Amino acid sequence: MSKPLVVWINCYGAWDPEHRPKLENDGYGEYLDGVVDLLLAHKDTVSAVHISGGMYDSQGKTECETTIPELEKRLAAKGVSGWAFMADERSVTSISIVRTFLQAWKNEYPGHDALLVIDEVRYPTNAYALEYLAEKMEMQIPPSDQVLVSIPRPDTHPHSTPEFQAKKLEEMKEKGVEEVEREGMEARKEHLTRKS
Repeated sequence: MSKPLVVWINCYGAWDPEHRPKLENDGYGEYLDGVVDLLLAHKDTVSAVHISGGMYDSQGKTECETTIPELEKRLAAKGVSGWAFMADERSVTSISIVRTFLQAWKNEYPGHDALLVIDEVRYPTNAYALEYLAEKMEMQIPPSDQVLVSIPRPDTHPHSTPEFQAKKLEEMKEKGVEEVEREGMEARKEHLTRKS
C-alpha cells in the first residue's frame, strides 16, 4: 500500500493573461498543465496540496490568489473538483519554499511521501537547497530526483536561463544557502506588499 502523498507547488508569478507578456503567461500555462497532470496521476494517494507564492502582482494579488483558481479551473475541465489547495504566502524565494516544504514534511506530514514541483530550469539550485537544508534539519529523505518534480516552463525572465541558475548555484556554494536566501528576500521586498 502506498503512503499518503503531499504535493507542494511553486508559483512563478501571477496567473495574469491580461498583464503578463504572452510568452511568459503561456509558459506558466504549460507549467500549470504539467501540475494538473501530476495531480491526476497521483490522485488516489494525494492527501494534501500546498502552493507557495506570496509576491504581489501589479493588480495587488498574490501568486497564490491568482494561481489557485486557475488550477481549480484546469482540474474542473478534466472532471476533477473539490481539491483544497493550502496557500503558503510567506515563502517567496525558491530557497524559502524548499525550507517551508521540508519543515512541513518533517513536522506536519511524518509518514508521508512528498513531492515539490518546480520549474525545470531551476532543478540544480532546488536540488542543492533541498539536500543542504534536509541535512541541516537532520532529515533522512529520498534523493532529490525522487522528491523534486521539474516541469518545463518557457519564460523570458533573465533568471529563467540555465546560465543564470548555474551562476546562482555557484553563489549558493560560495556564499552559503542562507546568504543567497537573504539576498533573494531583500531583492523581492518591493513585491511583498499589496499594491492598491
